[in-house]
Amino acid sequence: MPAWLVVVLMVGSVLLGSAIGPGVSAAWTSSTTATTGTLTFASVSASFGAGTNDANVSGGAGGTSYAVTITALLLTGNANTYTTLTNTSTVSASLTGAMSANLPGLYVAIDRCSVAWASGACSGSTTSILTSTAVGTPAVSYGTVAAGGSLFLRYRYTTLLATVTATVTATVTAASTATGTNRTAG
Repeated sequence: MPAWLVVVLMVGSVLLGSAIGPGVSAAWTSSTTATTGTLTFASVSASFGAGTNDANVSGGAGGTSYAVTITALLLTGNANTYTTLTNTSTVSASLTGAMSANLPGLYVAIDRCSVAWASGACSGSTTSILTSTAVGTPAVSYGTVAAGGSLFLRYRYTTLLATVTATVTATVTAASTATGTNRTAG
């Protein structure tokens, strides 16, 4: 290459570089240290309302558990308690629960009404959440409830024993149904 061409190319690149200005180039940088941060999920919770009961049922305070005492439940008879289960979260939640009793031989069926139960009657439509099952097995799946949404529930207790007095507790657990996409894989 002739020397004059080398000089022309050098002068041209200096003039072009000064015309573009400094800081135009880009480069990748690497680091051996990780950047940390905090990821916060919405907390989920649910609560039973105070509820109403048949004459032979008492108790039923609200919160994450709902305990009632059933007295003089006769063979082939039933006792009902009515309550509202509310998703107190700001996100949809999957509500599950468990039931326990201090007496074997007690059965429970759980029905949901589309509106609040009134004097033991549902003026809307009913859906069975749990068919008559021994208290304690299996866990109860109430389903997914929208943020602030409520389920209007009836617990119907029956027994195969002659007469029982039992204390039954229903509990609820809420889990987030939020989903997302992993964006860390590039």
